[in-house]
Amino acid sequence: MILTPILERATDYDVSKYQAPENPIIEEIDVKLAENEKEMLLLELFPNVAATFLRNKKTADYYAKIEAAEEEKRRIEAERKAAYDALPEEVKQEMLLQGLYHMAGDSHQAEEEITPPTPHESKLDLKTIEMLRREKPKGIKFDDVDEES
Repeated sequence: MILTPILERATDYDVSKYQAPENPIIEEIDVKLAENEKEMLLLELFPNVAATFLRNKKTADYYAKIEAAEEEKRRIEAERKAAYDALPEEVKQEMLLQGLYHMAGDSHQAEEEITPPTPHESKLDLKTIEMLRREKPKGIKFDDVDEES
């Protein structure tokens, strides 16, 4: 039979020398070139063609996903704008006023949160005032300055 001479010449494949192809990360999109078993097999069988094919495919998918997300944001914004435009002017005015009133909080909250600074004069200020009182230069009035200090 014909198969017998072929089987006698056949040699076993030495798997110890097998090196898996490199699976780099695509820097532009921070994703591995082959992410699943099917893509890894493609990379193993056709390394030169598969690398370019997978890089182009992953990059196109990535940008398509980003474009879809941006389109969804634009659609939602257009719906919100159309809903706002459909409101009567009185409602728009009320929404605007409510937004302004709530932007800084009400005055009661502002009074509680903000405490005025305590009056305090440094020794340098006191010495300056004392010197000015003694010399009494022209053009300076001491109406605002407390005489006791």
